[in-house]
Amino acid sequence: MLLINSEPMNAFIGRSVLEFLSWRGLSDAFIAVEINRQIIPKESFSTTLFNDDDTVEIICFVRGG
Repeated sequence: MLLINSEPMNAFIGRSVLEFLSWRGLSDAFIAVEINRQIIPKESFSTTLFNDDDTVEIICFVRGG
């Protein structure tokens, strides 16, 4: 089972990180993605595919002041 931020997302198995971010309406500008405890470089978002049994954490950084 593919888990993204603790939610089952099996529909995205075999799809890229960038596809998921686009589906969620997220820009990759202030995003960190971790798959199975490894940080994914932003340059790899379009080529890194989700696999069954992946555990993914996506963190959105917010500017503030």
